[in-house]
Amino acid sequence: MGETVKDRVALDQKYLSMNDRHYMSWAVKEMVCWDQEESQPNILHIHGDADRVFPIKYIDNCVTIPGGSHIMVITKYKWFNENLPQLIEND
Repeated sequence: MGETVKDRVALDQKYLSMNDRHYMSWAVKEMVCWDQEESQPNILHIHGDADRVFPIKYIDNCVTIPGGSHIMVITKYKWFNENLPQLIEND
């Protein structure tokens, strides 16, 4: 395995271990019971096309980040640093 895979595994283990039981219970309940059919107006939705938790095929009306996973705020921080200020100003 290459260094990229080893780094990714270490990163996943670090952040998955930070979730406590109460948070996970809350998060799963919120996902399962989500009851919103339409997008809210004036919301800037940024979504990765490699998110396995919330697959892009179920997402509409978003700014799509190529290769962005569920933890893309960590792994794609350069993209966010470069693009987020302009997206917020133009929204």
